[in-house]
Amino acid sequence: AFYRKKNQMTQQMLAEKANISKSYLSKIESINTKTTLSLFLLYNLARTLKIEPDCLLRPINEACFIENKSGR
Repeated sequence: AFYRKKNQMTQQMLAEKANISKSYLSKIESINTKTTLSLFLLYNLARTLKIEPDCLLRPINEACFIENKSGR
């Protein structure tokens, strides 16, 4: 959810761009739910969020920097 929110995206928006259901994305983002995802989906989510795939595997306190392309 951290990178999705940094990109000002809702779960619905990211799910649609990643071609997955909103409920599946919710499970992936939940810290209380164990779920699996493929490497293909990991790379697809990273590409959609404009970050490197390994960023999605890091703890939040080691978050990757997201460059703001809008100049804000």
